[in-house]
Amino acid sequence: MKKLYTFALAGIIAMSASALEFSAPKTTISAPAVAAKMKVAQKDTNTLPSSLKKKAPARAAENAETSELASYAGEYTWTYYSMLVNDGEDLISKNVTISIVDEKDGSVEINGIIEDISIKATMDLEKKTFTVPNMQYLGKTSEGDLYFYFKELNEAETAILSGASSAKSVEAEIDGSSIIFPEYNFWAIGMPTVEDGYYLFAYGNELEEVDAWISVGQGSLTENILYNAYVGKPNTKAYDTEVLVAKRNSNLYQVTNAYLATMEALNANVKSTPSFYFNTEDPDNVIVPMSFAGIQDQDLGMICILSESYFRQQSNNPTVNNKATFTREGDKCTLNCPAMSLLFTGLSDPEYGLYYCSQTAATTLTFTQKADTNGIEDITVDDNAPVEYYNLQGIRVANPSNGVYIQRQGDKATKVLF
Repeated sequence: MKKLYTFALAGIIAMSASALEFSAPKTTISAPAVAAKMKVAQKDTNTLPSSLKKKAPARAAENAETSELASYAGEYTWTYYSMLVNDGEDLISKNVTISIVDEKDGSVEINGIIEDISIKATMDLEKKTFTVPNMQYLGKTSEGDLYFYFKELNEAETAILSGASSAKSVEAEIDGSSIIFPEYNFWAIGMPTVEDGYYLFAYGNELEEVDAWISVGQGSLTENILYNAYVGKPNTKAYDTEVLVAKRNSNLYQVTNAYLATMEALNANVKSTPSFYFNTEDPDNVIVPMSFAGIQDQDLGMICILSESYFRQQSNNPTVNNKATFTREGDKCTLNCPAMSLLFTGLSDPEYGLYYCSQTAATTLTFTQKADTNGIEDITVDDNAPVEYYNLQGIRVANPSNGVYIQRQGDKATKVLF
């Protein structure tokens, strides 16, 4: 649900493109709209007692066995919308760390939410879940007991209820390098029985592992994703782009600056654009998940890109008329998105329309991928790569001693005991 930066364009998409039948439920709650109905004063974190601002580090695991859980310790980018800033309309990002508390039961902590306060959670890698308990006691302030807690919407989903949610915990999804919470799961730090202000009031929370992508190298992209719709003719010019593969999913790729051809044709003075993503788990039916293209349309709002295969997948319809494909011959890889395989939609389109990106032209990408850049599950350790050490709070340590640390060499992480 991330909002990416946008490039305002004066043009409007030519709606002569054929539309697919599409309907979706309207969102009944607007968090910024209900913010005005609440008292969401922000409290100064400098008023927190020093005992709350400087928490003790998480205890080390009892053994030094290597585990997959250990590889999740480290730095993350936390993105969220703050109800304390511009009525919840601005996307905010902040670096936090996840540290391992106990590998046996999957206990972890999120460090740095505010100041050095830590939030407890549990990771279950088999179920791909990240569970955060509600009503976590943080300590006592001069005004009363301080908690990290959840807030919830009323039954009509038109307002946020006062006090803490009755839920015992909230479960997030672990999706590769991302930890994604329900969109309207509201986090608060304050006093739930008083609520005269908050140190934190956030929703749309997502944690993304830093350095979650591995560079494959340069690729050549002939883009007809937005070009045909905006410029009115097919694009035949190939552009150089960087291709990356997800560290935790060797089938998921990212193509950076995917829309430079369109921007150049529209004389938009930009040097970078959002990325284009595709999943090659089924190379004969490549999935292009929905992502923002960085264009704000006057009528349709923010433009999103997706493949027909993704739309059918979300609709539980196995029939895909126009499939994108992925082929590999040795180190040479080719993504072919034929005409009518890619779609666009606008988030503000009152008709919830889906439109073909191009009815005549394909989007193609070629790149070279060596065997050692296939994601973390396929990487072999480079014995010559430099070794780095991190403590269980995800902080890099130059000279580790007397304890358990995370050792990273190349793209492999293991736990070691000094």
